[in-house]
Amino acid sequence: MALERPPSLQAAAPETLKRFRPPNEKVLRYHVVVSGSAETLVTVANANHMSVETLVDFNFPGAVRWGKIVPEIVNWYLNHHEGFRCPDTADGKNRRFKGGEKLAIPKSTVIMLEPLAITVRTSVDELMIYAKDESAFTTLAEKFEKEDPHNHKAEQVSSASDISVILDRYTDLKQINFYTHGNVGYVHLGGGGVTKSTVSLLAAPHPGLFAGPGRVLFTGCNVAEGPGGRDFLIAAGQALLKGHGGCVGGTTSANIFGRWGLFDARMPKWGELRVIELDAGGTVVAEKLF
Repeated sequence: MALERPPSLQAAAPETLKRFRPPNEKVLRYHVVVSGSAETLVTVANANHMSVETLVDFNFPGAVRWGKIVPEIVNWYLNHHEGFRCPDTADGKNRRFKGGEKLAIPKSTVIMLEPLAITVRTSVDELMIYAKDESAFTTLAEKFEKEDPHNHKAEQVSSASDISVILDRYTDLKQINFYTHGNVGYVHLGGGGVTKSTVSLLAAPHPGLFAGPGRVLFTGCNVAEGPGGRDFLIAAGQALLKGHGGCVGGTTSANIFGRWGLFDARMPKWGELRVIELDAGGTVVAEKLF
């Protein structure tokens, strides 16, 4: 006779367990054992895409201890449960299905996870960010994109708080060009501009903003003029080029139409262009007035 023993469950008497069925609201369906099919608990579990431990624990309370099946308790259920009454196996050590037995298949446990925030970024060579409140910049932006539709993109901004949102859309840049009005150490935008004290608004929103050492150009009138303009450029470069290094430049006189190209350094129509080179840590390594 198969070895067996009842489960040691304080909450339920053996007589109650002989009629046990899982709650209907937790049952997906019942698997009916086909007579003569040689089905086992393992084959039923595999057919329903679950572990045999899950199947046994759901149908026979107390038959799984510390994650392992207790064969003697399973044999007790297969012998005494009114829905099974299974005969011994040929070797007399366990019990086998005869056909017609019903095993409850549990509903899958659904774990609700927060949606993943997936950011898709555009890879281009040059990005132009220009003030929305100046029609001349819009015309320049159109020309800029037509120069190289695949590698030039232009975005308009109303305030400094828009800049980080725009930068987060792009990756692997080589150069960023800011087209605004301005003054010494100041980038003007209608909804609020940028100074040295608020330069954190320009901080790169992710480490892959630049493909390598980058270039940043401010064409905001005399934004780079004098010591104040120089200090602003350094602070802006440290915010935007962090971890990459590169060059940051700005006009030192009223000029909004000259552009410092990616591969050629075009001088503004008048005045000077201040260029400062920073290493990846933000330290100034060279500077020059063109």
